Amino acid sequence: MATLGIELSDVGVTAVLISDDGSSRILALGDESDALPACAYARAGELWFGSEAQEMAFVYPGRTCSKFIDDLSFQTTDFDGHYRKIMNSQLAYQFFEILATKIEKEIGEIDRAIIAVPGHFLETNEESEERLGLLLSILSDQGIPVAGIVDMAAASLYSEGLWNVPEGERIFHVDLLAHATHITVFHKQSGIERVYFARLAQHGFSKMLERFTASMSNRFLAETSFDIAADRQIERSFHAQAREMLFNLGHQNEANLEVSTREKSRQMVISKELAAFELAPQVKQLTKLILRAVNDFANGDQDI
Repeated sequence: MATLGIELSDVGVTAVLISDDGSSRILALGDESDALPACAYARAGELWFGSEAQEMAFVYPGRTCSKFIDDLSFQTTDFDGHYRKIMNSQLAYQFFEILATKIEKEIGEIDRAIIAVPGHFLETNEESEERLGLLLSILSDQGIPVAGIVDMAAASLYSEGLWNVPEGERIFHVDLLAHATHITVFHKQSGIERVYFARLAQHGFSKMLERFTASMSNRFLAETSFDIAADRQIERSFHAQAREMLFNLGHQNEANLEVSTREKSRQMVISKELAAFELAPQVKQLTKLILRAVNDFANGDQDI
């Protein structure tokens, strides 16, 4: 009996099908990638989800919402206008409906599913219990038979080869999510046990990308004398390029940002060093917070 694994990252939801023989296959959930972006966009009385919504986030921030997984609850969203009163749980319901349809087209009927959730879903408080209850209810309605819930950080450790870590070691894990950074410490002893968890709200990838793209926009204006904000379609394309560039600069030395109009095409080359310079203040601030969390956990006598 095949098992479906679903990772509920607010950056993008991914899924993998694991067969009885141990082989696995990543499902193509997005239009241009394996992940389905957890983002909603409201326009003309309709809701759009996925990559189309994600591309609108910088151009029409008041019409987009990407917090419905991170803050799965009955709280209302921060949408402008008509959709202001819609709840995060309602957006999540429609998003998971689309997700279930995509999965069914890929693999047919689902035998069982293991769901990897963000760390704050598994804390011992009422909010976490509400999130899990809502999640299980929504997945049940969508016909996804949940056989287990696991910590997303723990799942990633197993996929990266946890068997190489000696028994008794403590493992420090950092997840840079869309709206927060999660810091988790695990103790490996006949498996792994979570012994510490911290959530750094407002220090996620979205804020980092927003500031980075604004900086790139200003630099593009200075170098080419072209203001990308003058055209919504160009602005949308520019932001999408900046997002992809951040993902790709990890394995290449430079990338191009290009804007084409009827009159001419304008380009700006961004090196890995320049991107690192632009991101340095945010990375430095986040690093300080991470080190503070490490010190709070360690108390000087527990090695990580």
